Amino acid sequence: MSCDHPIVRRTALTWISISTGGALLSFRSGVRAAPATTTETPAISRSTLTGTWRNDFQTPAGNGSETCVIDKNGHYSINGEHWFDIVDFRYDPATQTVWFTKAAIKPGDDRRFFNILKVVSPDRLIGHYLSGKKGKDVGDDKNTVKYRLEYTRIFKKPSR
Repeated sequence: MSCDHPIVRRTALTWISISTGGALLSFRSGVRAAPATTTETPAISRSTLTGTWRNDFQTPAGNGSETCVIDKNGHYSINGEHWFDIVDFRYDPATQTVWFTKAAIKPGDDRRFFNILKVVSPDRLIGHYLSGKKGKDVGDDKNTVKYRLEYTRIFKKPSR
């Protein structure tokens, strides 16, 4: 629906009312938009992880933290050195949860960290990880240890 009245402009409002010489006219706009203050998190994919992150985690020795860079190919680097690949990425929009495996790539390093993280925002993920070894079931109690984990984005590279 359109209106040629000079006061009315195309807008994202659902209802528009204008006063015309004492009469109040209301009509429904054909444009719908989400409120500007929406709290919905956009769809998350592996490429959403691209950028620089602070990773705060627990280990058997205590708490730790590292700054990592994840590139568009899922390469996870620490201090400029490629240590892990992000593989098996999944996202459930209903629960706002991401799952991925951080698999070591260095020869002789068979570590795997299965991350289960709640999306607090596109720049903050909180949850835990299970650690295990390649070729073994991460769910096996003899092979798995569960630890707290939090990723906070420090810098996001611009999309190309």
